[in-house]
Amino acid sequence: MTRHRRAIGPVASAARVAGGLAAIVLSIIVSGVTWWDVGVALVALPVTAIIAAAAVTASYRRYATGRAHPLVAESWIRSALVLALVVGVEIALSFATPLDGAVAIWIFIGLSVLVAAVRGDAGCEAVAIPNALAGRSDPTGCVVYAAIDAAEARRARASATGQEYAGRPGEAHSARRR
Repeated sequence: MTRHRRAIGPVASAARVAGGLAAIVLSIIVSGVTWWDVGVALVALPVTAIIAAAAVTASYRRYATGRAHPLVAESWIRSALVLALVVGVEIALSFATPLDGAVAIWIFIGLSVLVAAVRGDAGCEAVAIPNALAGRSDPTGCVVYAAIDAAEARRARASATGQEYAGRPGEAHSARRR
């Protein structure tokens, strides 16, 4: 059994925890919450994400063999399609049930962000839960946290090479000394 390697550092993890908790708490404070919201956010949307991720991955592997960089292409396509399907199910359920769709989707996103933070994934939150269950870590990025992830990655590279972090991309403190 291989150990999952964290793709994000402590600052990015803390930012994701804060963002995930904010998404959950603020949506509940603003709109309130019902059992429908909780049920859909904790069961229906994660199950939709899991099934959609498995279907998209299987389809991609079946029909897109031999393409350049299949893992990166598969990951971005998979993330976008999973998110679209999750939002589609959420919209359909908001018409068919007493669900407040805005609360349910924000609870689901907050939960997904928390899962990504705990696992140390820098990937898209739409596939955080399916990735956790499948033991995957897709090389997708998250637009909201990309700047934090990039800054931490630069800092990690600088300390791995023995240079001091200067705070600017591509410029180490030791390189500026005269």
